[in-house]
Amino acid sequence: MNEAYNLAIGMSGFPSPTLTDVILGKGSSASVNGELRLLLSQLSASRGLEATWLDPGPSPRTYGRGDDLIVQNITRRISLERNVSGLESLDGSIISEMEGESTIDRLRRQIDLDRKSIHLLCRELEEERNAAAIAANQALAMITRLQDEKAAMQMEASHYQRMMEEQAEYDGEALAEANELLAQREDQIQELEAELEKCWTQSGGGGPTEKEDNQLPFEEQHSTAALLEDERAYISESLRKLEKKLHLYSNNNTSTDLSNSDAIEGTQESILLAKGEADLSTFQEEISSLNKRLKTLEGDRDFLEHSINSLKNGKEGAQFIREIACNLRELRAIAIESK
Repeated sequence: MNEAYNLAIGMSGFPSPTLTDVILGKGSSASVNGELRLLLSQLSASRGLEATWLDPGPSPRTYGRGDDLIVQNITRRISLERNVSGLESLDGSIISEMEGESTIDRLRRQIDLDRKSIHLLCRELEEERNAAAIAANQALAMITRLQDEKAAMQMEASHYQRMMEEQAEYDGEALAEANELLAQREDQIQELEAELEKCWTQSGGGGPTEKEDNQLPFEEQHSTAALLEDERAYISESLRKLEKKLHLYSNNNTSTDLSNSDAIEGTQESILLAKGEADLSTFQEEISSLNKRLKTLEGDRDFLEHSINSLKNGKEGAQFIREIACNLRELRAIAIESK
């Protein structure tokens, strides 16, 4: 910087535009650019260095595009500093120029402005770097999180797929077992039907067909039940009459015992007494047989009621009635053979 100042002092004899002319654009822009280029070239020649401000390439500094960019950068930084800081106004520049501000002071001010501009640029660059680093870290974190979520979802999907496969396999096994059990039931039904046909054949009857079983007349069943009810009522009435007669004979026997105490003995009374005792034993036997028959009829009535109710269940009820009829025929055949 000292060399630049000395060179600037040495160049004090050259006519150069003022700072106000540079800022306001007064004078020829070509002359301003030419003087700045000359100053930069002398600085570079005195130090023997390459320009590193905007063109860091290996070629030495020459008059060209790099100088234009440097000049534009300097003018832009001067105007930027003027607008940002607000420390220097147009009137102040005119006043300072009018007071006899030298070129060295202008260059010093320009260097200060450039330093401030460079500092601001470095700070902005650092902020941009920090923001870029933060954004990159956030992007990496998001990518990592998305990869973790993707892995978790893939693991969960594979788990559910494995569960579904196991469930499908279990359902297939259960379905196969159900089909096998159904086939066994069908075989058992066929065996029972064959055995039933065999029983019907052995009993001597062709056996009712399924159509006939479905068309069993309910009126016949109801008429049979009505006949059983009538017979039951008749037996009950007979039992009541026999009980009255038995009660009457028992009273006669008591009165006969009382008359025996009075020493009334006759041939006709003794005959009547013997006949009454015989009738009493006969009545008792008849009452016991009627009671047995009544119980049998009640059982038959219950059986018929269950049979009628089972016929309402369709094929199962008809199958049940056929089995009962087959068993009854077998019992009847056994009873006939035993006789």
